[in-house]
Formats: sequence, C-alpha cells, structure tokens
Amino acid sequence: MRVFKTVPSRIKTLNEGKGQQLIFVLYPLKRMAEIFKHELQINRMIREVSHLVVMRIEDIFEDISTGKKKFNDFLNEIKPWEHYISRDWRDAIRQKQAERIAAEVKTQRELSTLLQKIRGGQAEESEMERLLDDFDRKNPCSSMSIERLLREKRNVTLKIRVLKDFQPEKHLLKEITSIKYMLSGLYDKNLYLLHVSEEWETKDGDNSFKQLRFFKSMIKNGTDDSAFIVIDYDLHHSDLENDKDKANKCCIYHAARGKIKSKDYYQDLLKKLSPSQISFILKENSSLSEKDILQRHKDFLTEYPTGELTDDEFVGELQKLYKDGNSSNYYDYLFATNDKDRSGTIGFSELMSVVALTSIGNADNVEKRLSLIFQIIDRNEKNGINFQQLVKFIEVFTALVKGEAAVNTANIKVIVKRMFKMFKKNAEDEQLSKEEFMNCCTQKYKEIGCAFLPDIPVNIPANSKWTQNGVTIAGGHGGGYATNQLHWPYGLFIDDDQTVVIADYGNDRIMQWKNGNTTNGQVVAGGKGQGDGLHQLDRPTDVLTDKETDSLIICDQRNERVVRWSRRSGTTQGEILIDNIKCDGVAMDEQRYLYVSDWEKHEVRRYQLGEKNGTLVAGGNGRGDELNQLNWPTYLFVDRDHSVYVSDKRNHRVMKWVEGAKEGIVVAGGQGAGNALAQLGSHSGVFVDTLGTLYVADEGNHRVMRWTQEDKKQGTVVVGGNGRGAGANQFVFPVGLSFDRECNLYVVDAGNARVQRFSIK
Repeated sequence: MRVFKTVPSRIKTLNEGKGQQLIFVLYPLKRMAEIFKHELQINRMIREVSHLVVMRIEDIFEDISTGKKKFNDFLNEIKPWEHYISRDWRDAIRQKQAERIAAEVKTQRELSTLLQKIRGGQAEESEMERLLDDFDRKNPCSSMSIERLLREKRNVTLKIRVLKDFQPEKHLLKEITSIKYMLSGLYDKNLYLLHVSEEWETKDGDNSFKQLRFFKSMIKNGTDDSAFIVIDYDLHHSDLENDKDKANKCCIYHAARGKIKSKDYYQDLLKKLSPSQISFILKENSSLSEKDILQRHKDFLTEYPTGELTDDEFVGELQKLYKDGNSSNYYDYLFATNDKDRSGTIGFSELMSVVALTSIGNADNVEKRLSLIFQIIDRNEKNGINFQQLVKFIEVFTALVKGEAAVNTANIKVIVKRMFKMFKKNAEDEQLSKEEFMNCCTQKYKEIGCAFLPDIPVNIPANSKWTQNGVTIAGGHGGGYATNQLHWPYGLFIDDDQTVVIADYGNDRIMQWKNGNTTNGQVVAGGKGQGDGLHQLDRPTDVLTDKETDSLIICDQRNERVVRWSRRSGTTQGEILIDNIKCDGVAMDEQRYLYVSDWEKHEVRRYQLGEKNGTLVAGGNGRGDELNQLNWPTYLFVDRDHSVYVSDKRNHRVMKWVEGAKEGIVVAGGQGAGNALAQLGSHSGVFVDTLGTLYVADEGNHRVMRWTQEDKKQGTVVVGGNGRGAGANQFVFPVGLSFDRECNLYVVDAGNARVQRFSIK
C-alpha cells in the first residue's frame, strides 16, 4: 500500500508533468511489481495465482476502462442537447450510468475478494475463471455491454444528429404551451413548424427524410419575415397530448397571421404551386407566362399524381426535351444541382429549372440561360469554373442534345482552351468568372457559345454575306416522285442538327433530308397518294417541327386542315388539329401557340394546341390593302415579342402585326409588284432574326431580299437576282427559306425541284 500511494506522483512524470490523474485503479500486484521494482515482496504475495488468471484480470480492468470511455463519450455528445431530448430518455440514460458505476465497483470488489480467498486457500481458481468467463456477456460495465447499450440508445444519437442541423435558440424549443399559443406569438411571421418523432421516423422513414431535408432547405433560403421551429413529440408529447392542432405524422405546418394554412406544406407544394414558386419559375423561364406554368403543372400532375418524379421518370422528361440525345449521363450530372430542396426527388419546380435551360423556357434570352448554366457548372458556389468543369459539362450536354457519338473530347478541349485564351488565363490552374464565361459565349457564339447553347435563335450580323453559288442539299434531280427527287417543294423547316424537313407539295408528302446525306431523302408523312385519309396529304404547303411532342405540324392545304404527324418510327397516319381552314402557312412561338394563315378569309389566327377556333391576330377585315387588311396571306414568322410577320402575297408586301394590334405595319415592299429594291414580286417565305432583320423569298423576282431595321424603305439582294434559271446562283420561283444555327441560308427553289444551301462568309 505504501507503493500504491506513490502511484499518482510517479505517473505524473509520464505526461511531461501535465495534469494529475484524479481517479486511478489498483492494478494487479504483479504488474505493479514490474513497474516499481518490488519483485521479491510481491512474488511472495501472489505466487499461488497462475499467470494466465493474472493476465485475464488485467484485461478485465482495461476493458472496464474502455467501456467507461465509450459511455462518457456518449454522455459528452448528449450534454449540449440534454434540454432538447425527452426527459424519459435522459432519466433512462442516468439510470444506466448509475448501473454501470455500481457494476464497476462491485466487479472490483468481487475480483479483489476472490483473489484474497484464492491466496488464502479459501477458493479455487476455477471460481475466478467462471467470474471472468461471464464478464463480457453479463457485466453491465464491460465494453461489450456498453456497446450493446449504445445500440439500444441509438435513437438518442440519431435525434441529436437531427438537432445539430438547427440553431437551438432559434429553431428548437425547451418547452411548449400549445401550438395555437405559438401561432399567436409569431403572428407577423410566415411560420413553418416541422413535427418530428421517433415513432414517425420508424413507421415512415422516407417521408420523414423528405420533410426534414425540405425544411432545412427552406431555412437556408428563408427570408426575414419567416420563422422556422422544430416541434419534437418525443420531448413535448405530454404537453401536446390533448392539443387539437397536434400532428399525427412527420410534416411541416405553414401558418400566417395566427392561422394554420397548411398541415403538410411539403406535399401541398407538390400538388399546388405557391405564389413564390410561380414567381421563381417565371424568373427562371422568361419565355413562359403564368398561364403556361399553371397549365404545365396541371399536365404534370395528371401524369405524375404524387407530384414527384422517380429517377427513371426524370430521365424520361429529359428525353422529351432532348429527343436525339442520351439523357442518362446528364441526369447523373444534373440531379444534385437540381434537387434544390434536398429531398432526393424532383418536383415540378425543379423540373422547370431544367426547362429553363432550353429554348422552351428561354427562347432567346441568352443571358438568362448562360447564367443558369454557370450555376450548374459552379455547383459548389465558388464563383469560378475551371478547365475540367467546362469540359465535363460540354461532354454531358453534347451527349444529351446530340447523342454519345457526337462527343469529341479533343475538340471540346480546344473550345475550352480558347475561352481561357480570350482572357489570357492559364487553363491548368486558373478559373473563369461568371462574367468571363458569359462574354465568351455571347461574343464568340459560333466558336464557343454553340457548345453551351446549341438551340439559341439565329442572330445574323446585319452586314453578313453569303456565297453566291448555292449547294444542292435536297432534290436537284428534276421533278419526280423518287426519294432523291422533289416536285414543286414549298415550305421547309431546319432542325437544330441541320436536318431539313420539306413540304413536297407536288408529291403530297413531307420529305426529310438528314445533314450530310444529299442523295436520298426519307418520306416522313403522306406519300400514300393524293387523298383526305389520315394517312394521306393533299398539296401540303408548309411544315414545322414541335420539339416537345417530337412531331410535325403540317398545313394540308387542299384538305383544308392542319394535321400533326409523330416523328416516331412506325407512325402511319396523322391527327387533325384544325379543320375547315384554307391554310397556307403555319408557325409556332416559344410557348407552343400555333399560328395559321387562312388565304380565303385573309386572316391569321393563333391557336392553343387542342383549340379549334383560335384568336384573330392579323387581318380578318376582308380582302384589301389597308393596314388592317390582307390579300392572300401565306407564310408566317413569329418573333420573341409574339409579333407576327405575314407574307401578304397579293399586296406584294410583308406586314408586321404587333401582339394585340388592330392593324399591321408594312416592313417590306408595299410599293406594288416590281423588281426594284423597294418592291417585291409574288413573294413567299419570311424569316426574322433576333436583331429584327427581315429576309424574304421574293418568288416572282427569283431572289432572296433583306430588310434591316435601319433601312426599311428598300431591301438588298442577298442571293439570286440573276434571272430565272437552274444555275447555282439562280432560282425559279424561290418559296421557302430558313437558316441553320451556323447562319447558313436554305432556300426552296420550287421550279428547279431542289433546296439550295448558301454558306455564310
């Protein structure tokens, strides 16, 4: 015992003199003998106890110490939160602590007493062995028992992990009188109450997980007029037992002005859009109106009644937006960024953030789309993006839009290096800011921007010039019915991948020529002889593609109807959208409203898909040449402001009708038929770029004309104008015209049964 008394001072030096052990344990005597060199005395005392038993006793004391440390770590984790967990839980833990301490003292005494008896010959070593054998399984102070206890109390540690995401003084309650009392105390706030309990977590863990993550995201994005409080039913169950406003599952209450507005705010938001959600969606999708959003939400709930998308459903929605690509990789890349509420699922608002990246959400708002793309790439909000991040985005985005085969990593790296070079930055270790990224894409669209925005509207510099000799990319083998021929082609449409879709008027069919294949086209609608069956067309004059439904919308002129044909493989007939209309031209705006010209009524109407009567947007005042009249309207173009440009054929002019206007504005021609630069012949196709520059297929003069905003009195000849003929620089009645994303010009040369492409210089 004299040796034992010196232990504290002796072990003090082992820690460089720092601190002093307040509690120490009497080691087996043999170990102490080895430490303090009293071997002769000690050996005489313990010689009768076997070495194996002594070692096992030593292990027991070390195990008790290990178990004690684990339990103390558990208590230390609980301590800061002890006022926010159930009193029953706290009492149970204190009881276990007392049991552990008592068991530790009892064990020490039993070992000491039994050891004494063995030395005195009053007990056998086998008794000690039985005691040691039962220690791990039965003794409350063994580390195994402590681990078992901690597993039993895992609900406490899980609760604390949940609570750690909140600020105690701001979001948690030590006491609660009633929910109604709380509402009155926060009358001026938008109050959100998260109701949680261990029972609800056990019964419906998925719901609890989603509600919790959504609540945390709400706190992150909350405003000054909002308050967020967690009501823990494990802690406050007795206070809320008779409260008529209590919850019966994990959910979020929303209250305002002292009244509960929603008892499951998360689920309600999935089914009904809040004003703030609508405002946010409108902010991201500049091309959509509130009416469009509400209709889209209605359609969304019809298809997905839960208001949430599974992984496969989200991939399917991406595929609808980008029909030619592979959406799986982009889904993996995009999901974490788009899961704004951290619920692990995608709802309508988050899906609309994906729509905002397309021309549907932002038809020609380049800055908005680039800003959203930057946010996606800079997902960690570091206000800068590096070389690898840019390469990765272009790779997955190219695969999404055009398919895996279109991904060329070497070319992509060249594009990204060019971006860094523009700002004299090192691509290996520097970053581009948001402003630099956007400037790269807008100033160098053809070289850089098209990699990020392959479908932005054509913005053709006003002084652009094109090669004067066109290249035949469809037809050109004389008028005929073969797949390498056309017969009086009229309107055309250019897809984002430069696929050309042509209304083959004389053959009663729609033809499609893939980019690079100038030999043979493919019949994609009609081609079953002239007739009025749903599998037939009769003199189609115009066509466009609807990306959202992956379909063609066709002006079936002699059948006096507008029809839709799916572009999916195996389609054998169309469906009638509008009938009893003597249509000539069709156009669609970014909100998917359809515009149709009626040459008999001398008017243009706008239709919501599925609508039969439409709304008058131009003409409708009989045939004439007044500003509120038209005379045989044919081809149409709708700009970003929803102004309608009408090819007013027999008035030899192009009219612009601003949305809601009662009369139009002459923007080209209007000086009678003629071939002067201020005149048009019997003209057809029209196209307007984002600068407001107008391009017209001047059919009767066998040329294509351009009118700029600066000079509206007369136009300039862009291509043709070299007399009627079949030369590469000539036309015979040019009808349709359009541009691809690289600003190349396409002209339907009807009389020569071909489509010519003129490359921009």
